[in-house]
Amino acid sequence: MIISDERWATATIIDGPRGPEPRLFDDFNCQVNHEVEHPDLEILARWSHSHATGEWVRTEDASFLMSPNLHTPMGSKVAAFASPSELEAARQELTGDTMTFDVAWKRLGFAGACCSADEAESSHPKQEHDDGP
Repeated sequence: MIISDERWATATIIDGPRGPEPRLFDDFNCQVNHEVEHPDLEILARWSHSHATGEWVRTEDASFLMSPNLHTPMGSKVAAFASPSELEAARQELTGDTMTFDVAWKRLGFAGACCSADEAESSHPKQEHDDGP
C-alpha cells in the first residue's frame, strides 16, 4: 500500500509466521476493513498518526473526528488525534462528529458502515496484545 499522506496513515501489527509483521494503510477505514475481512489475524497492536502532530499514537488511545471537511485518501473523512485538546481544536475548525476508537471502528467497518453513532456504541473490536511497534 502506498502511503500518500502520513497524516492519515495507520498500521496493524500482526503475529505472522516469522514474528510481528506490520500491515500499513493509507486511511483508517482500510485498516478497519482489513481486520474485518481477516478475523483470524492475531492483532498485536494498532497505530495511527495523530492528524495534528504526525506522531504515532496507539489507535485504541486516539480520539477521532469524522468531518465532511476532511479529505482523506480513501474517503473515510476520519482523522485520529492523540489528545482531547487536539481533537477539540480540529472539531472547532472543521466541524463534525467526535468519536472514541470503539465507535469509529464500528462505524467504518463493512458491517457497521451505515450504522448510527448510537448503534456503534454497542459494539467493540477484538482485543489485541499490549506490545509497542
